[in-house]
Amino acid sequence: MSLIEITSTKYLHQFKQAIEKALLKNNKAITCNFEIVLNKEMPELSIIDYLMWAYQRKLLKNESRFFDALRDKYKSLLNLYETR
Repeated sequence: MSLIEITSTKYLHQFKQAIEKALLKNNKAITCNFEIVLNKEMPELSIIDYLMWAYQRKLLKNESRFFDALRDKYKSLLNLYETR
């Protein structure tokens, strides 16, 4: 049984695998449900998307100016790209 249900189109399989890997790696017994929604239907999700993008840019490109500007808005961070 899958831990995550996702409905939408592009790259969802890879996204689902990354989330499941992170949850299993950290021994978390968490069930997640994700639904990808167009931002024109829920514009407030653009804010969350930007926060995620800024963190990803810090991790992958080592460019922290976008992340640093919003550092106090993050409560908890998990690096899905870490391979250790």
